Amino acid sequence: MFTSLTAAKEMHEHICGFALDKSSNLILLSFHRIWGANGIGIISDDQNMRSLNRNVLKRAPCSVGLFVYRKPIWQHKSIESPCRVCLIYVGGNEDKEALALADHMQGNKQVSLTVLRLFPAPHPGENNKRSVRQMIDKDRDDDRLRNDSITYIDWMVADGTKTSKILHSVAYDYDLFLVGRRSGIGTTVTSGLGDWMEFDELGIIGDLLASEYYPSKDSVLIIQQQA
Repeated sequence: MFTSLTAAKEMHEHICGFALDKSSNLILLSFHRIWGANGIGIISDDQNMRSLNRNVLKRAPCSVGLFVYRKPIWQHKSIESPCRVCLIYVGGNEDKEALALADHMQGNKQVSLTVLRLFPAPHPGENNKRSVRQMIDKDRDDDRLRNDSITYIDWMVADGTKTSKILHSVAYDYDLFLVGRRSGIGTTVTSGLGDWMEFDELGIIGDLLASEYYPSKDSVLIIQQQA
């Protein structure tokens, strides 16, 4: 445990410098907005914290996790009940980084992991079944995606509206969502959703999951991999 006191405008430099000195793999930050009981009602909206988070995301020498805390993960659940974690997986390095973290969480027997995979719909003229099967097979080349203890749900998505409907349909099925910050950017999976994004530091899908309009008030962990 280390403690450092510094001016707010220089804090990101200390965090990034310390992470570099210690060869850290992950910097974990708290989202600047804090909600009230059960994730309802904003009680704090610290813009200094938001500026800090955005600066760390720009300069971090390692991966960064931005945690949006809405309510206790085990709230109203018995201690024997598993924590239901859902990883939104479109592909790309950040989703794989999030998968590695989720896979590590599975070391805890009280964690149940579901990978919700969203595949961009094939272009007109492509063989739909063959194209989707190729994408699924390619992703399963990753050893972590061959884990029998993981539940897989696969969707083919033609546009951001379909993605939004899918994510809304599973809103109450999980206790924690994980997603890569740049997950789905530049694909049909997020087309049209960027226009409604409030906080770019969360990414398009992360912003949707953390939105006050999202049905459930579950916590979200957004992962950014160092470029």
